[in-house]
Amino acid sequence: GTVMGVTLGGAIDIGGTPGTLSLADVVVNSDAVFKIEIAGTAPTDYDRLLLAGDLTLAGDLEVEFIDSFIPQVGDTFNLLNLAPDGVIQGSFDDIVLPELLTGLWDASSLLTNGHILVVPEPTALLGDTNNDEQVTGGDLIAVQQNFGTIYPSDPNCDGLGLGDANDDCLVTGADLIAVQQNFGNIATAAVPEPTSVCLLTLAGLGAMACRRRVAI
Repeated sequence: GTVMGVTLGGAIDIGGTPGTLSLADVVVNSDAVFKIEIAGTAPTDYDRLLLAGDLTLAGDLEVEFIDSFIPQVGDTFNLLNLAPDGVIQGSFDDIVLPELLTGLWDASSLLTNGHILVVPEPTALLGDTNNDEQVTGGDLIAVQQNFGTIYPSDPNCDGLGLGDANDDCLVTGADLIAVQQNFGNIATAAVPEPTSVCLLTLAGLGAMACRRRVAI
């Protein structure tokens, strides 16, 4: 149905099955809770809000899965549809989304294009041993400074241990190789010449050899 020219508060449930609620020139109070149900990826499989006129938005948006639906990476849900004459002021105070088995929620564009979507989880950059999102000579230094370190097993390690270039939670010679193979994988700097990579690798190996002799 359509709700026009009123102030809304409390629980707002579109219905027992996925449906559409149209709001036009509505003020939503901070105690309002919009309940959205998702049973699939087709527009008829989930609740939607059609927004027209002036909408002053507040309150919470709570999304839940029904009918044993399990979303996958790449699924998109157009929960809000803004009419050409629609103007939104404010935003949801909180957006509560159900837990996913795979991927992550992205609701960053909900109030601009009405979508929430499931995106892939970010993956660690192989060779990045100092967690600065680039593979440079600093990563070789991180390997030699942390050589021999054993980090807690995944998922606690999560590929973030200093010196761990290949995300196996150990700092060994294999991490030097991983740095060499991925050297230059950065967004803001040029890939160095192969000779530079070799020199840096040899420098790292030499430094580790010195450290080991001193330790003995």
